[in-house]
Amino acid sequence: MARADGAAQRLSGREAGLAALFHQVGDPQRTWADGRYPRVGLRFFEAQLRHLMKRYRVVAASELIEAVRTRRRSEPYPVAITFDDDSPSHVTHAAPILQRLGVPATFFVSGASLEGPRSFWWERLERAMEQGAIGREELSEMVPAASAVPAGLRKMQQIADDIELMTPEQLRDLLDELGRRAGPDPEDAVLGAAGLRKLVTAGFDIGFHTLRHLNLSTLDSDELGLAMSEGRDRLEEAIDRELTLIAYPGGKWNPHVLDAARGAGFLRGFTTEPKAVLPDSDPLCLGRVDPGWCTTLGQVELSLTRALRRDDGLRLREARAA
Repeated sequence: MARADGAAQRLSGREAGLAALFHQVGDPQRTWADGRYPRVGLRFFEAQLRHLMKRYRVVAASELIEAVRTRRRSEPYPVAITFDDDSPSHVTHAAPILQRLGVPATFFVSGASLEGPRSFWWERLERAMEQGAIGREELSEMVPAASAVPAGLRKMQQIADDIELMTPEQLRDLLDELGRRAGPDPEDAVLGAAGLRKLVTAGFDIGFHTLRHLNLSTLDSDELGLAMSEGRDRLEEAIDRELTLIAYPGGKWNPHVLDAARGAGFLRGFTTEPKAVLPDSDPLCLGRVDPGWCTTLGQVELSLTRALRRDDGLRLREARAA
């Protein structure tokens, strides 16, 4: 059904496109249903790329809007492949497959490791859980619930979503506690300068994901300004490239975040809302489809075709009018 819907949509002359979002790549594959942070298995990752190459036109994230505007009837919809976070699997697993297939991609990184060994909250949590130093129920009690779901009944994805809504102070305290339980951050916990340069040398684009990976929608003007600049110069120096693309941590945004990104000189900004990119989309508010929950290509295609039907500008117009 998803393939038939996609084929029907491609017959139209609609100017639209998509961006796909990945995080970790490697075996064994796992999803939120496993109670762990999602990771796309190697074979399934390659299968998804081949699916996108067959049914879509894969372009660089920086070229997506232009590709949308030049699409003609019956031509494949353009799609951009993006990755968030500083996972070493970008270099060890994702990049070799992308290179072998000749697929362009953009990696949004924080450059956190340029300051020294550093893990993000989900990496420390993963190590602490593997060591048996914390369980889901205890973690649920530590994280304020932002939904009506009782703390003890929240699944890991719901807990992770609530962590993304914590204040910077709450997140810092949680990060410290997880660090105490998980032990020192490994030297290779996140991509270092050498790994980042390997991605650049291989021809991939690099974007900014902010140094501290905070929920930008909770920050005031001064904090937003700092988030847009802190660590950016050091990362640009490490890769010898100017950073003009940004992906908002957790996909969280509001009009103030978009204004801050625009004021900081970014040309393209990406959220995690599963919606189409249209010719008149705000270039600092481009949605992305996350197929991390998918276990079949049919589910992947369904998530893509659903996103193509969504109005990209609806929430933005509502937010600016509020």
